[in-house]
Amino acid sequence: MKDINTFLNELTRLLGERGLVREPEAMVRYVSDWAGDTLGMPLAVARPATT
Repeated sequence: MKDINTFLNELTRLLGERGLVREPEAMVRYVSDWAGDTLGMPLAVARPATT
């Protein structure tokens, strides 16, 4: 992969639009601990199709 955007686009292709969260406001729920402190901001969050 030449760059991170190529990598993320390929992940989106593999996982689908619902399988990869890339919008910062949508990722907030995945990056906060139990106290509500933000631990960092990932480039994306991969979600399973089923649980």
